[in-house]
Order: sequence, then structure tokens, then C-alpha cells
Amino acid sequence: MIAPAPQITARRLELADGTVSYFRSGQGRPTLFLHSAGEAARWLPLHDRLSAVAEVIAPDHPGFGESTDFPALRSVSDLAPHYITILDELGLERVDVVGVSFGGWVAAELAARAGPGGQPRPDGTSRTAPAAQPGRQPVHHEP
Repeated sequence: MIAPAPQITARRLELADGTVSYFRSGQGRPTLFLHSAGEAARWLPLHDRLSAVAEVIAPDHPGFGESTDFPALRSVSDLAPHYITILDELGLERVDVVGVSFGGWVAAELAARAGPGGQPRPDGTSRTAPAAQPGRQPVHHEP
């Protein structure tokens, strides 16, 4: 594993079905960074740059980096609720999302579950908003 820059802290979040490792740094608008295949640590230089303008939260996907393999998560569509759980546990209601490659696919899955303007759908099936665009887009989710 690549060592994080001094201002980036490596953390662990214990969930009911496993452990999520993630990096966190910066101040400002919370930004969820979803990495490509590999581990979040590969993106620390970008994380460092983003953290100059935002609070960056970069979890390792299940089975990547130091995160445990969450056996119940069998598809990309299973990952959207997983990341909503992480946001809930971290107390984050509104975040920007940046996704690269595989992470962009996951971010698109989050966006597919969102209603117009980032608001939850009236039927309650969504708590996210458009994401995975080049650059950052607002995401809203209600815990």
C-alpha cells in the first residue's frame, strides 16, 4: 500500500458486514471519490490536490485495498446502497461525487437511482443525484 501524504488520514469504518478503509482530508464541500480498479491509495496525488478545495472521502471498494470483501455485494448495482450506507455512517447528507473508470460506473449507478435535481424520488427508492461526470456534480442523499 502507498503511504498517504501527511495531511491525508487513513481511516477504517466498521459496518455490520465488514470493514471499509478510506482516506479523508481537506475542508469544504464533502466530495466522495470513487477510484478505478486497484485501491484508493493509487490516487493519493489527486486526492491531495482535490483536498485543497474540498473535503475528500476516498473509500476502497469492497475487496480492494484494505477494505474487506463484502460477500453480499455481487454487482455494481449492489454498490450504490453500500456507498449510501457509508455516507450515512459518516453523517454526510450532501456530497459531490468524482468517479474514475470503475468508480465512474459506480457513480453512474448512484445517479441512476436519483430523481431530478438530485432530490430523492417520490417513491423513496433514491437518495442520490447525477454523478460520474467529468468534474464534480452535486449529490443529495437523505439518511
